[in-house]
Amino acid sequence: MAAIVVVVVLAFRGLRALRPGDPHELLRDTIAALRAQADSCRVEVNSGAAGLRAYDRRLDSMRERVRELEALDRRGVPADSYTVYMTAFTAYNDSAAAWPPLEQAVRALESDCRAVAEHHNVLTDSLRGLVLPAEGQ
Repeated sequence: MAAIVVVVVLAFRGLRALRPGDPHELLRDTIAALRAQADSCRVEVNSGAAGLRAYDRRLDSMRERVRELEALDRRGVPADSYTVYMTAFTAYNDSAAAWPPLEQAVRALESDCRAVAEHHNVLTDSLRGLVLPAEGQ
């Protein structure tokens, strides 16, 4: 996604280099590209977070199934349920082990999105500073 925005920005710069242009216009184009990237990024983060919430619900369900099997007898899982228990237990443990990398990926994406939004805001403030006269001048 970031590569696409870079290509778009470079393409705009290349077109601008072919003809004399307004640097404010280039800045506006860059800001528009960053805004589009930030919006797209926010959609991806929201989707990733929704996926994590759904995954968490599945983990809760699996954990509950393991607990139900463990509660069948106070002495332990009955022999006739042990194969089912071990299948459920292994599936839960494998799924729980997959959670941290999934969460880390969403957090990394969120961090990247925050950086894009901050860059957008800095450029927007710069454009405002160039276009709007400073107070007291």
